[in-house]
Amino acid sequence: MNPQNGNLVFKLFSFDDNGFFETIQRNNYFSLIWIIEGNGRLAADFAEYDFTENSLLEFAPYQPHMISAERPIKGKALQPPQVSLCCLSPTYPLVGAEA
Repeated sequence: MNPQNGNLVFKLFSFDDNGFFETIQRNNYFSLIWIIEGNGRLAADFAEYDFTENSLLEFAPYQPHMISAERPIKGKALQPPQVSLCCLSPTYPLVGAEA
């Protein structure tokens, strides 16, 4: 947490069930979700997709998504600030990188 403005700086957490993702998420930051164990169904962009273990799910800010699973899933979630991912894009070269 940034002490100056209270904004999320970087969040990394592990999960061992889908409780955090059972309801529609619309976060104001990017989300990367690595499903290490388990399988289920992802609802995103007004469509549904099946996923299995070792899947990496990526969501843009404000992109609605929800995960459902019959059995608990295990994984890790990374929620970096918006600026950190945009800076890896060729449109926004890293500081000091040669063009």
